[in-house]
Amino acid sequence: MEKTKYWGSSYKEYWTEQVKKSNENITPKAKSIPSDEVLKGLVKPYFRPGINCLDVGCGWGRFAESAFQAGVSYVGVDISEEMIRAAKNDKLNFGEFLTSAAESLNFGSNTFDFVFSLGVFDCTDQRIALSEMIRVCKLGGYILLSGKNNKYRDDDLEAREAEIGARQKGEPNFFSDYANLRHQLIQNGHVIHDEKCFIRRGDFAFLDFVKFTEKEGFYEYVICIKKASHSTHLSNFSDTYSENYLNE
Repeated sequence: MEKTKYWGSSYKEYWTEQVKKSNENITPKAKSIPSDEVLKGLVKPYFRPGINCLDVGCGWGRFAESAFQAGVSYVGVDISEEMIRAAKNDKLNFGEFLTSAAESLNFGSNTFDFVFSLGVFDCTDQRIALSEMIRVCKLGGYILLSGKNNKYRDDDLEAREAEIGARQKGEPNFFSDYANLRHQLIQNGHVIHDEKCFIRRGDFAFLDFVKFTEKEGFYEYVICIKKASHSTHLSNFSDTYSENYLNE
């Protein structure tokens, strides 16, 4: 299914309901997604007065008001016109909202101090989307994103169920070879400023994380990259299937 059609009104209703349940803490841990409190806690250290930021996959503008209150100039982009309409209706006083795919950001190079994409990266063509985020970030700025690793624990049945469910719904779904991703970033001269690895599905919602190791599988990650060079060249590091699914 074409991505712009998938992210329509029905998906907005579904997603806002899931966030509401997470905020109210009424979802079982293994099925939980990060609440607004958790996600805002991740971006808060980078919201410094006077900077500008780009929220890639902004949805209905969950971070716009927090950015405004911190003295940050906020721009949000989303592939879904429905989401952007909702953001403009509710959050227009707090920032600017534009319809755009993550893979083709209509901004000049070195524009933003801080670029972030939380809960969205696994729905994009990751190589192109990350290259674009690096491009529009200023030298010395930060890129914060979350995604799913391509090798999770074999006994994480909730992760397997989520992957199968996404496939059945036709949801765009990409898994990162995280070790490859971080290796390429370092090779390109960038700095891994911070990273968190979440072993099982649901751990992200509770910030239950471990340090990265190539020896152990994990389900999700959050990485913060400090842009330390102008290099945006990346080779492919993601697939629409996890290694677990392919090896069954």
